Amino acid sequence: MHISYWAPFFDKIATVKSVKNSIKSILIFNKSPVTIDLLNFFGEWSENKIQNPDNINSKLNYIDYYKKGLINKLPKNSFFKSRISYLVLFFLGIFPLINYLKKNKPKYLIIHLISSLPLIILIFSKFETRFILRISGLPKLTLFRKLIWKYSNRKIYKVFVPTQATLETLKKKKIFDECKLFLLRDPVIEIKKLKPKFQKKTVNIENYFLAIGRLTKQKNHKLLLDAFKEIHKINKSYKLVVLGEGELKNSLINHARSLGISNVVFFLGNVENVYEYISRSICVISTSLWEDPGFVMIEAAISKKIIISSDCPNGPKEFIENNVAGYIFKNNDINELISQINLFVQDSKENIFFKKLNAIKKCKDYTLFNHFNSLSKLLNDA
Repeated sequence: MHISYWAPFFDKIATVKSVKNSIKSILIFNKSPVTIDLLNFFGEWSENKIQNPDNINSKLNYIDYYKKGLINKLPKNSFFKSRISYLVLFFLGIFPLINYLKKNKPKYLIIHLISSLPLIILIFSKFETRFILRISGLPKLTLFRKLIWKYSNRKIYKVFVPTQATLETLKKKKIFDECKLFLLRDPVIEIKKLKPKFQKKTVNIENYFLAIGRLTKQKNHKLLLDAFKEIHKINKSYKLVVLGEGELKNSLINHARSLGISNVVFFLGNVENVYEYISRSICVISTSLWEDPGFVMIEAAISKKIIISSDCPNGPKEFIENNVAGYIFKNNDINELISQINLFVQDSKENIFFKKLNAIKKCKDYTLFNHFNSLSKLLNDA
């Protein structure tokens, strides 16, 4: 079998990890011969290499087209700049992608990021390759996206979505044929990393709540800062650690300063040892305006840490399930967020234990092995 992955990116968002883990799941668990091509058009994958495992049946190729350093020269770090880069990528990628598909003829092309390019090519061309659209989160149905999806629907092979809620949403929208829509949960967890061990302690902050995610409007960090100001009044020893980068970083730092909490809020950017920060935190808080369901939630659960999350569409509520596997608050509601944090702080050890246990049980749906089993069935069900 020959499978290709299309997933160009500018920032290391969660979908990048999803792509890597999806590929790794095939390389590790597949028992029949398979070749995987990862299309590395602009060098975006050059610093995110995936090792070929000892599995002799599997082989991973990086298909390089442009100079590896080009990705670092494209403008980014703001909405406007990133859109310019998307346009550059779009026009530079059209003919190389068409030529690749005609020459190599992979059985499947799995489309993760910047999906408009391969889908537009699909609309106006004919290939032996079966195009599979992987929708990574709750999609914003802009007019442009609706049109591309509508006109590619006739030729597209299958559409994979990460949550049941998103699946039902797309069925109601009737953009894709219902028979082409399938649930495929993200591969978040490797069994060998269930109990991460740290060579040495690198986290020097104590008694902190933790937020992880790109510093963008979607993650709604401003709400978290406003809520933390009130929580800090209750217990002066509490701190807040925020991991991630993004265009709103300076704005959020200034907001924390204006709230008078800049001395207890730490913006640490991207870190390598995310699991260590999770394991040493009081709990993990997600204030996202939309999420599906979010790698951080799964990583926190498997690290035996409580999750406090908004009930935003479409994944968190499905995972936490009415406070069964964590604490959930009304989306973008500061009073609800403060209330749930206080509820957690004051809750009994027994209740917290069972929430953690329920969350861990749910994590089995997000292992690489589960993803591989589901993916292989969907690919072989031709």
